[in-house]
Amino acid sequence: ESSVKGTECCRADIYQQSGKLADSTYRGIVPFTYDIMLKKSRYASTGTISGQPAGLPNSEVNVFKEWNWTPSDPDLKQKSWDSGLNYAQHYDMNGIHWPAMRTVYRYDTSVLSNSLFADVVTYIKHLARYNWSRYVGVEAPFATIKANAEESLANDINGLLAGRYTTTVEYSQTEEEAKIGYMAHCDISITGDPQTRVWKYNIICYRSGYE
Repeated sequence: ESSVKGTECCRADIYQQSGKLADSTYRGIVPFTYDIMLKKSRYASTGTISGQPAGLPNSEVNVFKEWNWTPSDPDLKQKSWDSGLNYAQHYDMNGIHWPAMRTVYRYDTSVLSNSLFADVVTYIKHLARYNWSRYVGVEAPFATIKANAEESLANDINGLLAGRYTTTVEYSQTEEEAKIGYMAHCDISITGDPQTRVWKYNIICYRSGYE
């Protein structure tokens, strides 16, 4: 995603399964990306991110009445995950959900492997482009534009995220950019929490009356 910084592709998700819709006159096979579109539209289709399709009941897949397969073998799950492939799995005998939504970014300890976080990065990119359009072509010293540009972009980002992430916005000019005159740059930082994925449960059994 950045040839300058060497960041690999992260703005892509792959969902493996398909099925038949539960409440529709359409009888054909529909990819599970349909459920993803519904979920992401529910929580991020306005000017503010209102929630996340993570954790039950938000992660439940209930728009399909039948589906082609669900993984049960631990090795298959791990191979899918290592390959950047998403899958829905059973959370009980009847229901299925997304245990997590990951991107194709191969470093799974990075926040960029989190599909929801990568979406936010993309939204901020659009806000940055709009912020640029507010000031491009204005005849004024950079120092007089800097504060307004930082404030307007920070307000846009904070309005979008509604306090979900910690962000900073800083405009500056290098010595070379100042000599050129028409060039500046902006550093936008966003800090996200790790995505909960793996819990290990130990069931410890005792017999009463035995020490």
